[in-house]
Amino acid sequence: MNIIKKTLSLLSLVLIASCSSDDNSSSEKPTTPEEGKKASSYVFVINSLTGQEGGTKYIATASSLTEGVIKIDKNNGIETDSYSFFVQNNQLMAAVYGFSGQSPLTFYSLNAKNEIVEGTKLATETIGSYGNIGKTDVVSATLGGNLFAINTELKQMTHKGAVDFDKLKYKDEEAGGRNLTGVFAVGTDKLYIPYSVSPKEGDTKYRDNTFIAVVDYPSLKVSKTIIDDRTGLIGSWFGMNGIQQVEDGSVYAWSPAEKSKNPSAFIKIKNHEIDKGYFFDVQKASGGHKLSRAEYIGGNDFLVSFFVDKNIQSTWSGVTKLAIVNVSTQSIRWIDTIADHAQMPYKQKIYVEKDKKTVHYVAPIEKTNRFQVYNIDVATGIAKKGITIENANDVTAISKLESVQ
Repeated sequence: MNIIKKTLSLLSLVLIASCSSDDNSSSEKPTTPEEGKKASSYVFVINSLTGQEGGTKYIATASSLTEGVIKIDKNNGIETDSYSFFVQNNQLMAAVYGFSGQSPLTFYSLNAKNEIVEGTKLATETIGSYGNIGKTDVVSATLGGNLFAINTELKQMTHKGAVDFDKLKYKDEEAGGRNLTGVFAVGTDKLYIPYSVSPKEGDTKYRDNTFIAVVDYPSLKVSKTIIDDRTGLIGSWFGMNGIQQVEDGSVYAWSPAEKSKNPSAFIKIKNHEIDKGYFFDVQKASGGHKLSRAEYIGGNDFLVSFFVDKNIQSTWSGVTKLAIVNVSTQSIRWIDTIADHAQMPYKQKIYVEKDKKTVHYVAPIEKTNRFQVYNIDVATGIAKKGITIENANDVTAISKLESVQ
């Protein structure tokens, strides 16, 4: 029943906002770049307060995040019926949740006038998890466990496969398509897919374990599984976070350890095996707080949300506080310039600039239909308020695209 509720909630979850420089203006008008220069815009996905249950969904752009107010209404943004958005190869892809098992994937980009425009629609099965590999490809896992790769230049499926769930069995419990929580590239020829197992009825007995399927690319076949027993399960339903290969090639995974006797921690994977010599107990290092979500921001640093309540049972929601965590030095720097705030659904909403010096983070403003964009200086850990988003139920994504000349 919980999975069904979460699945239904996806339909009302995703969208994009637009930007304005003051309270009375509508969406910010796109600017044509100077000759020889590429323009770029930040792209938001936002639910408005109007429309069907959960609000109307919009895609919109903003040229700057330093100041101003975005008001979401019928005059702002491009309306969309998609539920999930991801960026690869300077294109925004929007997936529709199809209860029939089929749903289109729509490509969006910025034209030469720096306006967001709709492009190709590609017929696919309903996507449950996804991740980028290389500079052009996206690999998706369907709710039924099928795998397919899309080349974003060709706008075509180039490889197909399926998860062999027999290889994912653990003792008396099994995995299925809804147990997969993300697709993460490791090098150019491997994908890591974290998963959980479950009985035919009730909850799993194996919350004290970490499970990762190793998938060969481009064959899209499961070659092995990685299992550890020092922390808990990786990722969350539709969170798409939990594993990351950092710049030096090292691979880290992290767990909130929900309903586990084990601590919330980062672990390390080396040569497709658990590195037993590495274990970063962030629950202990933080003074007893479990991590909620984490996103890679460059070097050995992650932007990590920690639950304020040390006794929290469910990691689906709660009040969180932010820190920059270095997985090499195993250190935590709290970001005191962002107040404790409610965890947003599914994952953090962040964008990291190419120079890795600034991270843009979206947080809800308590008891309002407003969201605040914070601009975080990675070196100092100091965050400054930027654009505010108004008339919104949720902000599901933030990214940045360059105009196509």
